Amino acid sequence: MKAGLFTEPDFAEYIREEERFLETLEMNDSTYFGMHPANILQLMGHLPDDKEKLLKRLRSERDAADASLLSERPLRFGNEGMICNWN
Repeated sequence: MKAGLFTEPDFAEYIREEERFLETLEMNDSTYFGMHPANILQLMGHLPDDKEKLLKRLRSERDAADASLLSERPLRFGNEGMICNWN
């Protein structure tokens, strides 16, 4: 990262990542809590019951989003996204 070789994913890539994660996630009696302010979409539901509902919302929001927005990369402020040196 210090060499500038890392490029943060764009919003579309983050949505695809969360979609794949949810598709493959197999949990019983668990709460999916994707409500962090930095999340592109805030999702919350009970697994496995709400899995399809969460995927439907994720896909619906992605499909409705403007293409120019999806190609943007998030801006990070303060310590969010920073790598800490614990030494």
